[in-house]
Amino acid sequence: MQTTDAFDGLACTDCGASFGVDEHGRCPDCGAPLSPAYDLDAVDPAAFGARDAPGQYRFGDLLPFPADAAITAGEGGTPLVRTDRLAEEPASTPRTSKTRGATRRGRSTTAG
Repeated sequence: MQTTDAFDGLACTDCGASFGVDEHGRCPDCGAPLSPAYDLDAVDPAAFGARDAPGQYRFGDLLPFPADAAITAGEGGTPLVRTDRLAEEPASTPRTSKTRGATRRGRSTTAG
């Protein structure tokens, strides 16, 4: 399975045991969840987040698998819409709202 250069495998969040990508879910030794482990020295800070890619793939160096290996439905990049008029309401603190369904294809349904 292809992984990014920075991905080192999976580490147990409790006992610290290390595993490859073939282990799934929980540590077979203690039952705690597994978390991705990364070699942060393999990440170029100048390129971090600067990619012209949608959503999480802008941070591709810190994902376990390369973007071109991902199975996706085109999610990510949902625009935030300013809600200045709503922010004037006494109990309101958010200044933006996500427009769910708004994609680069132009479909849109608004949710606050």
